Amino acid sequence: MAVLGGFKYNVGYLTRWFPGTLTNWDSIFDFVSRVKVNPGLVSRNNPKNFRRWQVLKGLQNLTSRPDILIILHAKDHSIAISEACQINIPSIGIVDSNANGSYLTYPICGNDDSLEAQFIYCRVFANVLESSIKKVSVGQQQKYFYSSLSTKVFSLLLYVFFFF
Repeated sequence: MAVLGGFKYNVGYLTRWFPGTLTNWDSIFDFVSRVKVNPGLVSRNNPKNFRRWQVLKGLQNLTSRPDILIILHAKDHSIAISEACQINIPSIGIVDSNANGSYLTYPICGNDDSLEAQFIYCRVFANVLESSIKKVSVGQQQKYFYSSLSTKVFSLLLYVFFFF
């Protein structure tokens, strides 16, 4: 769901956290930009870059550091939350009864273990994003413009970790 939302609305997403994604953003962004220009950098002959790209390819639509971080399983991803805290990026997280939500900017109480619940949360976040987008035709192209309500959500990083 997060992957589909990322493609549809040009927002970033990760399915697994890569340490330093936020705190070392310049290096991460440089790598993603180089791969966009030269896709040959991530061939299977170079396993380090290939694995790195498999985790970071959801960031290719971002043009700057994200303005907000959404985490659907806060208990297991304290590194992502601490990185967001270090650089003052607000975080929204689904917090179950077994997690500490004190480091999240906006903790949301809910079941984060159920796959069905995670799909519902993704759909809710996508609906909020969709309601703040205006689609405008410019010549042959469709462009998305964000209303002033969601200016801070323009560069959204949706971080989801599904348990299969």
